[in-house]
Amino acid sequence: MLTFRQGFLDELSKAEQYIGRFDRRKGHAFSDAVLEFVYGIIAPHPLAFPAYSHPLLPGRPLRRAVFQRHYVLLYELRPDNVVAVIDFHHTSSDVSQRPLSPDEDE
Repeated sequence: MLTFRQGFLDELSKAEQYIGRFDRRKGHAFSDAVLEFVYGIIAPHPLAFPAYSHPLLPGRPLRRAVFQRHYVLLYELRPDNVVAVIDFHHTSSDVSQRPLSPDEDE
């Protein structure tokens, strides 16, 4: 099972708007590609990506997947085998102090 946290959805929407600012189709295609990556690669193989320790969530079973060399998806594999995708950002962003909320249910 797969869940998306609001923070992930918000950041993906921002990226889609930025990429699609001159051509809306490119923005939509980008979001579609990210979601295809989540459903096609991360969900069936959640342990394929390295463990990640976020400074504000020490000890949480987070994983870090890189998409198209410039974007990072953070997700948590919960004990009930649910993959919770919690964040999305460009690799140039400093997100070490940005609060994440992996426990929120949607």
